[in-house]
Amino acid sequence: MGITVSTVGRIYKGQKKGFSGAEEYLAWEKFPDVSLIKTYNVDKQVPDSAGTATAYLCGVKGNYKTIGVNANVNVNNCSASLDPKNRPESILKWSQDIGKGTGVVTTTRITHATPTGTYGHIPHRDWECDSSLPQDAKERGCKDIARQLVEDLPGKNINVLLAGGRDPLGASIPENEKPFCKRDDGRNLADEWISDKTEAGKSAVYVTNTEEFREVDPSKRRLYIRAI
Repeated sequence: MGITVSTVGRIYKGQKKGFSGAEEYLAWEKFPDVSLIKTYNVDKQVPDSAGTATAYLCGVKGNYKTIGVNANVNVNNCSASLDPKNRPESILKWSQDIGKGTGVVTTTRITHATPTGTYGHIPHRDWECDSSLPQDAKERGCKDIARQLVEDLPGKNINVLLAGGRDPLGASIPENEKPFCKRDDGRNLADEWISDKTEAGKSAVYVTNTEEFREVDPSKRRLYIRAI
C-alpha cells in the first residue's frame, strides 16, 4: 500500500465526513514513526503477500511464493529451505528472545502467507497442511506450515493467536464448511498445542466463537488460539 493508495484513502475518508479530504488523516499517519519500504520479490517486480511478509517481518527479500527464507531458496526447493543460513529470523522471534509476549491477529487463516511470515520458513506458500506437500518434500523433511506453527520456534511460543484456519490444523470444522486443506496424517494440532502447554505447566485455551472467547480470563490464561 504505497503513497498513492494512502492518499486516495485519506481523501475518501475526509470526503465521507463532508470535507474536501486532503486535511484528513489515516490512523498510522499520526504514529510517532513511519517508514517506507520496497517489498518487491527478488524474481518478481510485482510481489505476492508471501514475499512482502518476508520483507517487512524478516528484513530480507525472497522469491515469489516463498516465506521466511532468503533468495537462495527458489519456490518448491525444500532442501534449500531447511538450510539455517537461508532462514532469517522474524521480528516476532527477536521479540521473544528479549522476553516479550508475542501474538498474531489476522482476518486470514493463521497458516496464510502474511501471518506465516512471523514464524514460518517455507519454500511454497500453499504448503499449509501435510496433504499439500509434494512427496519428495516430505521425504526430505520439510514440514507444512501448520506443523511449524505448533512444533517449532518461534511459533510454539506465541502467546496469542487470533485467526481463521482450523482446517490445516486438523481441528474439527462445522459440517457445512468445505475443507480447505485436509490433513492426511489425522493429527489435531490444536489439541496437541494445548497438550504441549499443559505439560509445560502453562495455562492455555482453544476457543472457536465469541462466547468462548469472552469467557477467557487473561489473568489466568496467557496462551490461546482462536480459529474460526
